[in-house]
Amino acid sequence: MVFSLALGLLAGCAEEVQEEEPQARLPEKEHTWVRTETVKKTKEDFFAAKDKAEPEFAVNEALKKRLATAPSVDDSKVPADSEACLALVEPMDKIRMAVQRGGGAWHAFERSPDVRPFSSQGIQIDSQTNKMVFAFKHLCGSARGLSKTGLAMVLTHSLKSRSREELRQELLKLGEADEDVDKWLAHQKYYAENSDRDLSYTSIAALIAKGDSLVNFYKELSERQVDSSTKDAFLTDAETLLQVVNEMLTSEKYMALALKEDYAVPNEYLNDM
Repeated sequence: MVFSLALGLLAGCAEEVQEEEPQARLPEKEHTWVRTETVKKTKEDFFAAKDKAEPEFAVNEALKKRLATAPSVDDSKVPADSEACLALVEPMDKIRMAVQRGGGAWHAFERSPDVRPFSSQGIQIDSQTNKMVFAFKHLCGSARGLSKTGLAMVLTHSLKSRSREELRQELLKLGEADEDVDKWLAHQKYYAENSDRDLSYTSIAALIAKGDSLVNFYKELSERQVDSSTKDAFLTDAETLLQVVNEMLTSEKYMALALKEDYAVPNEYLNDM
């Protein structure tokens, strides 16, 4: 990317930055699955939806306990590097993509009139499953250090010849907003401090093993044929899966870290010149 920072204040820096020793790159984030079918809603539907409270679904406690319990990981299967770690994620990722090529959990809801009114639940399951698998990829790719973004590289290079405050003042003089400048500098500092971190591959492998169970159940749930006699069990199991994935994303330290780093990258397009 070309930044105004590189074109103006740091003229020539971008070329020099490209000559730095390359770091291991994080896996590219894919465009996650979204439904392509057109859904038409009338004005009456819209206002009815606003007035309707979100439905509450029961949870299958036995299933929740099973899904939330991470299988033990043999020491011999703990990856030694990023490549081996990503190899652990690949089988579940293939299952996830195959499920979503078939319409995902959303389609499982949509194809049955008995649960179609709750298809937003399926969309959430698809979305959170995507987040979970991408978090695994991110952890594998960054366990031994976060590779710098383009923005972090340009700012790091500029700090070789000026103090952080001097750089901040120069950016402000270019007309950049205080809030943006502080965000960019905080971004650079975070990546510099985490460029040689050492996350536990043992812990990551345990999370991936748990993710395998969740993705396999995601596949099974998405393939179910639902009717009036199986509706309640389907809705309960769907809610249980969603809760376990959500809790994993928020309560597991490494998963929360991966999502934080994913969403914390500021807009790298500084004001165009």
